[in-house]
Amino acid sequence: MIHRRETDSLRRVMLGACVAVAFASFAASAETGSGSASDVSVHVSVLGLATLDVDPQAAVSFDNASDPVSMQDGVPSIDLGNALIHLSAGVTGSDAQFAPGSTWSATEAGTSIANFDLSAVDALGSGLLSIGADLIQSRSAVMGYCLANRVGNRSAALDDITFFNSFDEGNLYTGFPGDDDGGNVVLVNPGISILGIPVSGLPSLPPPNTSIDLAAQGILGATLILNEQSITGDGTDWSRMTSNAIHLTLDVAGLITADVAVGHSDAKLDCTQ
Repeated sequence: MIHRRETDSLRRVMLGACVAVAFASFAASAETGSGSASDVSVHVSVLGLATLDVDPQAAVSFDNASDPVSMQDGVPSIDLGNALIHLSAGVTGSDAQFAPGSTWSATEAGTSIANFDLSAVDALGSGLLSIGADLIQSRSAVMGYCLANRVGNRSAALDDITFFNSFDEGNLYTGFPGDDDGGNVVLVNPGISILGIPVSGLPSLPPPNTSIDLAAQGILGATLILNEQSITGDGTDWSRMTSNAIHLTLDVAGLITADVAVGHSDAKLDCTQ
């Protein structure tokens, strides 16, 4: 299954971090971690008729932690809205962790939304907007060590097990080793329709910052980005990864406006605190 791959990748990352910590016998690292995750942020207005503003229903967040952190939040279902704009979802959960180690540290955050369904219609019942998926997942991660605590005699074998030969490009690694094709965001059976026009070309594993050309499909006044991803920092003193599984903005004058972000995750390691 598609989402099994994403889950297995996360387990590999966290297992690698735990292996490194278990083999270490050095002074505690100076890294601090920050992480956050949330399921939905929905703002839709069918102009002159109805609006729907939904803040995250399952959200976690911590900033500049130096001690281990593990946070979780979830809801069994979501059912909000009115006859014109309606949002529903099944089991929804968000989590964020910080695992400081004596040689390696890791911060990761993610969210998962089952059976997501957002719809908006006009007064005559004609479809204006529909976003749905059986499953939406988003994860972000940063791991590494501060240079002052680098271990000079760490073995090549441990490097291979933990970071799959790609870690030494910098002391802070952003993302999930082995998932360079965008496996941090998973969309199972995604479907989007705007102004009654089905959007084609929606991948289940969208590469980072996949922009769907809606104008070419006859949809104007809208932007759609899948796996909207931002990686910031210098890779040495700090690094941060932020992801949105789906981000849609829509502005059709006199008819509908929308700003919808689904599946937000954010992770950061900082050596400057």
